[in-house]
Amino acid sequence: CEREFSQKVVDMDDGVVPSEKLEGNCYCGGIKFTVDSDVRPNVKAFCHCESCRRAHAAPMYQVVYVPETSFRIVQGVDLVQAYSRNDTSIIRSFCSKCGSRICNTLPSKPELGVGFFPALLGETVQHNLPGCFRPDYHYLSHEAVLNLDELKESLPRK
Repeated sequence: CEREFSQKVVDMDDGVVPSEKLEGNCYCGGIKFTVDSDVRPNVKAFCHCESCRRAHAAPMYQVVYVPETSFRIVQGVDLVQAYSRNDTSIIRSFCSKCGSRICNTLPSKPELGVGFFPALLGETVQHNLPGCFRPDYHYLSHEAVLNLDELKESLPRK
């Protein structure tokens, strides 16, 4: 993934220098995190489940699960709060100041690592998202509230 991202940045002509870490932050900027640019994600999808739609107040959202060692909160750890409906369900971490979702973990599937949201990465990265972070499929598409046939892409529906 690092080579792919570096190539995209080099082609952009905006003076951005490729780095080993991709940076992201919450809405208020109180929490900042990094993700290794050379990581091999465990999962990269659009999720349509009822739980995620409610947590993100959106009809679907993009998540990328990476190994725990590839995601680091580098500022604002004291602002991070977590919520889970019960001991076995997804743990959703968010900024206690602005409410932005920061990451997810699944206690029942620790091998997935940490789920982060590419929409929180810097604008330059979002507009030139490395292929390794682009979704491979629509998760729980049978729960979708959008008409997926109207989306102009060809990802599998699972």
